[in-house]
Amino acid sequence: MDSRNKDNIIKNIVQNERFLDRDVFSQWYDSLEEERSNGVMDFSESKRETIKQEMFDAIQSVQEEEKLRTFGRVTLYWRTAAAVFVLLFAMGTIGHNYYNNNFESYLYQSTYGEIKNILLKDGSKVTLNGNSTLRFVDLPDKREAWLTGEASFHVVHKHDNQRFVVHLSDTTSVEVLGTEFNVLNRPNESRVALRNGKVKVDYRPQHKNLDQTYLSPGDLLTFKEKEKGYMVQHANDVDRHFSWQKEQFILNETSLGSMVDMLHHTYGISLKVTDDSLYNRKASGSFPLGTDKDRLLKNVTALYGLVMIEDEELLVLKDDQ
Repeated sequence: MDSRNKDNIIKNIVQNERFLDRDVFSQWYDSLEEERSNGVMDFSESKRETIKQEMFDAIQSVQEEEKLRTFGRVTLYWRTAAAVFVLLFAMGTIGHNYYNNNFESYLYQSTYGEIKNILLKDGSKVTLNGNSTLRFVDLPDKREAWLTGEASFHVVHKHDNQRFVVHLSDTTSVEVLGTEFNVLNRPNESRVALRNGKVKVDYRPQHKNLDQTYLSPGDLLTFKEKEKGYMVQHANDVDRHFSWQKEQFILNETSLGSMVDMLHHTYGISLKVTDDSLYNRKASGSFPLGTDKDRLLKNVTALYGLVMIEDEELLVLKDDQ
């Protein structure tokens, strides 16, 4: 199919009031199938027909809407928008189906307080902490994961040195050069703890150059929401960042503020304090985790020397005096 017939599709949408001719549309769509000889879009016949019908219906819908518009600049604007819409729809539909047809995406989620063990397609093992989401795609040149919440990774090394990248945000990603690490990615804080092997952290603040840093076993990298950049320190007790997998929480001079955040994001428990200075109170020790809310709160109040009261259905912590 030559470019003139392809151009007619856009012309019919942007310049003409009449509906797009189905034969012209079909010729244009079928020309896309030429790429199948290169193995780019290997769709089944039924899937191709479904995509074709969805695209054609979308164009017809836009054109029906155009007949309700007034003439002049407003009409020109909406016709141009319609053309863009149809092109994006076509590209998005084809791209989405091609992506899912060739590189399947896997989504894993955990509920509040749930610890979920996952075996990825490549053989790597992931443990999700409560209220966490992981999306994983195994591409030809790399394995990619997007994490919200907290997870521990035990990554399988591939013979072709295929990379394994965990994305925390648009600006921050962790590339695995070793095997075992823990990642926390919550609204107020992101953290990477490395137990074995080596990882590379890419951090690119907006309008700034890429900042890369490498972590060795025992290193802990922390991002704070209200602080710029990150901090790396060697933690002799790095194993405590993995203890939640065994339903154990280990504190080492852990602030009450951090504890309150953990309970909120991981277990869905919201707490208030009578005095904001209490958030700075620190404690060390350990207690068992689980889904028993009352037991969790009893352990927390005991470690921090607090008592809990209920105030209009809110849980409030105050000094135990």
